[in-house]
Amino acid sequence: MKSPILFATRSALIAFPALFCACGGGSSLTPGVSADPAATPPPVAANAPALALTLQNAKTFRFTWIDMAGETEYRLLEDPDGVSGYTSLTPQPLPADTTAHEHTVFLPARVNARYILQACKGGTCLDSAPVSVAGNLAQAIGFLKSDVSTADDEFGYSVALSSDGGTLAVGAPGESSAVTGIATQEPPSANDMPNSGVVYVFVRQGQRWQQQAFVKASTPTMSDRFGESLALSVTGDALAVGAPGRDAKGVVYTFTRSDGDWSERQMLAASVSGPNERFGHSLAMSAAGHVLMVGNPRESQFHNDSGAVYVFTHDGTQWNEYVTLKANFPWPYAGFGSSVSLNAAGDLLAVGAPNSDSMELSRGSAHVFMFGGMGWQEQAELKAPHAAIDLQFGTSAALSADGGTLAVGARGDASAATGVNGDPQDNSAFNSGAVHVFRRDGVNWPHQAYLKASNPGEDDQFGRAVSLSGDGNTLVVGAPYETSRADGLNGSQASTDSSAVGAAYIFQRKSLAWRQTAYVKAPNSGGQDTFGTGLALSANGQTLAVGASGEASSASGWNGSHATDNDNAQSGAIYLY
Repeated sequence: MKSPILFATRSALIAFPALFCACGGGSSLTPGVSADPAATPPPVAANAPALALTLQNAKTFRFTWIDMAGETEYRLLEDPDGVSGYTSLTPQPLPADTTAHEHTVFLPARVNARYILQACKGGTCLDSAPVSVAGNLAQAIGFLKSDVSTADDEFGYSVALSSDGGTLAVGAPGESSAVTGIATQEPPSANDMPNSGVVYVFVRQGQRWQQQAFVKASTPTMSDRFGESLALSVTGDALAVGAPGRDAKGVVYTFTRSDGDWSERQMLAASVSGPNERFGHSLAMSAAGHVLMVGNPRESQFHNDSGAVYVFTHDGTQWNEYVTLKANFPWPYAGFGSSVSLNAAGDLLAVGAPNSDSMELSRGSAHVFMFGGMGWQEQAELKAPHAAIDLQFGTSAALSADGGTLAVGARGDASAATGVNGDPQDNSAFNSGAVHVFRRDGVNWPHQAYLKASNPGEDDQFGRAVSLSGDGNTLVVGAPYETSRADGLNGSQASTDSSAVGAAYIFQRKSLAWRQTAYVKAPNSGGQDTFGTGLALSANGQTLAVGASGEASSASGWNGSHATDNDNAQSGAIYLY
């Protein structure tokens, strides 16, 4: 028998109206078997367990309950989206006397999740009332700033994640210290080398992100913009950093990690270069870290700013320049190399040329190269299915791990269409942006989907950044100039008087059909934050990092105050989902 005091305590744990709602209950669920989500559950037994849920940084749901006398095990059940039905959350039941469990989640996939706790003895289980997630989940969104947050650093301009999401690299190309080399923490320094740039490496330790390295070039100079582009290997142990402003030509630095310690390995430059180029503007690395692509959209060998991509291979000791790739038909000012993406094997490459056009109308193109017996050969030139000026198709590009899916951003798309496969001819939303998805079929690349934001607005630049999960079924799109002031997940999408707030959009593919599944905002949205400038989705699709290089709060380090003082303009921040 349960005492009235204990019963009251359990009842209080269920009722948590600020974040959650108790939605009935049942005692007929079996772990591993989905319940009928449309069925009305029977009333909760008077002696049933009581489950409470709190949100924790980062990306963590914490379940707690009061231990029940006589139970032999507990079972947590999850209905991840509120409609799929319940299955077991843990591979094995939780031991008797357990009173808490933490569950790390991909937040955008859990906005409607429901949970039930079963207290079991032998073959008999009592079910708690379901606890449902509600609200914008802002409390569970990780918030990361540099330890020494300084105005104009642009922390979050570029972002890279290891495959498992456990290693995070963040570029701050506007950082201005004259520090050289690598340290575990940022050393004190005067800001006397403007825009020299820095990269921060963080590793996940439990629920928090710990800074592992403060990475500067060994020979930094003013306006290097070190950190403007990044690439990580699948394990996170190999890192490439672009410094496209170095000497008005650009260089790339490579680093490796061994037993948690980082060291600089090599500085790479184009074998032939001219003035005012941007070698290192974009980067892509194979999963094993043995192939590196370097974009230089202002390379001018045949035509001004026609662009090039440089292929480097690692022989086990050092990086060697293998070949320089150009479009089969390079156009002046095409910007070939503005974006690059590699498959995991490193033998399939996508290159964006957003200003490519025979009439110089910036319609743009994307080029697919494949490595085979004849070396690197262009396999396909892709364009948006609809012709329009200033599309800037090729602004961004992302390949799936197997190279079977390609997403291409067109930040200049002007259609006011919404969602998937709308009308592209309505050009009433200038620079609202779009993303096109292609699916490889042998050597052909048929167009699969035309994606727009659910709330397209003029100058949002949806498609400025894109990232795909390894299987190609989850796509994240950045729109850094979107104007809603909503916070967290799936808030109001209405435009406001603020500018350049920024947003990210998550699309998922199921049975070859794409649909938008989440609208992602910072927990402290603000004007000029440019949330979505940089973003990265881990290959396993379970961690999303979004950069807001214009974020201006005075917070610092891990999970500081979501300050809205705006006293630290363009210091920048990273958000983890």
